[in-house]
Amino acid sequence: MAYKLRATGIAANCTMCVAVDPDTLTIKDFSSSAVTADMIVHQDITAGIGSQGWNGKTRHYFELQSGKYVGFGTAKPRWEFNVEGQRRTIVWIGKTGGYQARVIGKDSSNYVAACSLASGGNTMPQIYGMGYGSSGATGGNASFSAGDNAIFGFSLVHGVSGIAYSALHDAEAMTSVVQAAPPTSGGGAFDVAYVGRRNDSTGQDLDKIHAVLIFDDDLSEAEWDSLRDDWFSVLLEPASAAATIILSPDPVSVVNGGTQQITITRSTAAPAGGGVTYNLVSDTPASATVPATVNMAEGQTTVTFNVTGVSVGSATITATNAADSGETDSITANVVTVRKLKLLAHIDALGATAVKGAVFAAPSGGALVGAKVGEFTGGAFKAVAESGQAPLEVAVGDFGGSALTTADTPVCVWEGTSAATSALGNAVAIGSVGPHECTVIEV
Repeated sequence: MAYKLRATGIAANCTMCVAVDPDTLTIKDFSSSAVTADMIVHQDITAGIGSQGWNGKTRHYFELQSGKYVGFGTAKPRWEFNVEGQRRTIVWIGKTGGYQARVIGKDSSNYVAACSLASGGNTMPQIYGMGYGSSGATGGNASFSAGDNAIFGFSLVHGVSGIAYSALHDAEAMTSVVQAAPPTSGGGAFDVAYVGRRNDSTGQDLDKIHAVLIFDDDLSEAEWDSLRDDWFSVLLEPASAAATIILSPDPVSVVNGGTQQITITRSTAAPAGGGVTYNLVSDTPASATVPATVNMAEGQTTVTFNVTGVSVGSATITATNAADSGETDSITANVVTVRKLKLLAHIDALGATAVKGAVFAAPSGGALVGAKVGEFTGGAFKAVAESGQAPLEVAVGDFGGSALTTADTPVCVWEGTSAATSALGNAVAIGSVGPHECTVIEV
């Protein structure tokens, strides 16, 4: 099952969510497809993806390897913390490989880790640079031990003393420590270069990382505790399958100077908030034209629009969701001259008027098979038989612009009022003997 970042709750302010996608077992940034596409992940780390228990749940992790890390290419997550009043939260969740778990880094002067990488000791967690200058800031707690399932990080407000949070996965509550000093001005705006590493030259513990998160907000203790309980369910939700559309009929014949209705059928109902607007395009407007847009109303799965024949030829008609270019489909519209076809049906139909009928595919044992070719109304069978059959002339357009030709041998089912001279008598419904195989003769 595919997952995506939620658009509500604290997830709405999550600007980086680097974790394992359980659907593909790959590492991605759930907040940015561009960052994911440009992510640099060593193959040994990908090979080390696994799962383990977290507070009674099973969650995936990626395991760091010696000298191998997760980095970013041209598209990088952004750390912005250099203007008074800015609110930020940074979170590490996983199983520690040692006491020096690294969270993110730009270089040796800007990083977040489980402790001071210079002195260790009672400095857990540690933020260095990142808008705090060379003095950094710590939570003042004793460091984790190797093998701890833990969560730690900072909730920060620029110009105000921040709060350091930490806890084991099954703790009853978060441990919080108010920092002694607020961040210094400036220096805290840069692109994040690494996850699980300070820079590209120093070592790192071989942690099993569940998630590394950045929020454009200072999370409360209760929000931290929700992440400790089950960060995955708080931040991610199943991604619904992408909607698809089908245009029909395809191909479609349009009489020159006339119109033909096209139906857009969507795999899921159009969403609330205005439905779906589709951009319509004809690649050859000299032959066929379409409206610029059509809207599928909220809750509906179909909508129609007309193709207009301008001159004999062909055009590709495309409909595309104005908000999602991946939701698209095309058909071929063939613009034809007006012509008539003659159907030769059962002789009992001679003289019948006010005829309406439907033409199906070729018969199989007398049964109607295949899709309906088209329908016609208001026709009249001639009074004089041809080759022992009753002739009926209909325009191609009467068949909905279908491709019925003289090469077809369709079945025709009709009803109508017979003429007084008909063998069936006046005002008697015709076609009562069932489907009739017809011969198509072009007029």
